[in-house]
Amino acid sequence: MLELPVPYFRRQQEFRGEIPTTFSYVLTEKVKHQIIMILDSYSHGFDYSQSIVERLRLEIGKPELASGWTDGSYITRKYYPELELKRFFLKVQDDEYALTVLEYILCSHAMYNDDIIEEINNRLQYERIGFKFVRISDDSGHLIKIEDEIFLNECIHKTLGILSDLKYTDALNHYMSAYDNLKANKFEEALVSVGKAIESLLKTRFANTKIPFDATKDTLAKLLDILQRHLVSASHNFQYFKQIILDAGRARNIGGHGHADGDTPPLNEVYVRFVINQAAANLLFLAEVELN
Repeated sequence: MLELPVPYFRRQQEFRGEIPTTFSYVLTEKVKHQIIMILDSYSHGFDYSQSIVERLRLEIGKPELASGWTDGSYITRKYYPELELKRFFLKVQDDEYALTVLEYILCSHAMYNDDIIEEINNRLQYERIGFKFVRISDDSGHLIKIEDEIFLNECIHKTLGILSDLKYTDALNHYMSAYDNLKANKFEEALVSVGKAIESLLKTRFANTKIPFDATKDTLAKLLDILQRHLVSASHNFQYFKQIILDAGRARNIGGHGHADGDTPPLNEVYVRFVINQAAANLLFLAEVELN
């Protein structure tokens, strides 16, 4: 295949300092067209169009994503899902909808085609669009903001992979909600989500291993006491881990239950980010520790 250099105009733009050094979080029409061209270059780029279109119609609540381009009949909507998906992706004004389309497409290739994912990730970075698709398991993943990559160390990757198991759906949703709230500067809500993720994972493990607990009344401290009694080995050494996990869970009480003015210092991003990172290690430990 012919290897071509970086385009002349691009080199000149970089020389003049016209290429942004910071990321944008909007999919421009240019980038949307580039993504479609990349997918078109692979014979199976749009293999899952029908499934994606049907899911989007349901989620958005529209029988036809891109109204006006077909006669609205069952035949045209059934047999041209790729065209409907492309048109919707190009024309939709809501950028979150466009990103949803891109995420669904990349998820459809996560199981068997790294090339498409790598090429689109590279294109997004090249065009200074601040999103990247990362795997959370062998056949699934998420679009994340580039600035969120501080979380993507080995512990976070492994934790998200474990939580992607269907039985941990609630714990995963709570944990991902903590990310979203952090980015929106909703620090109290982020801490509440962290505590809920830990409690949800414990309750799921107890339910799956037939360990008795009260799903409505047991606090995090009580759940950890139950866990300690059912550890296969070295339960006496669990006291250290227990305190760390309790600290993460109690942190959410700052926002979850309210305090009088002056009782506690104000929350900040550094503190909340630390708690979320710590929670990943906690969740990983709680998911992997052997119970009887």
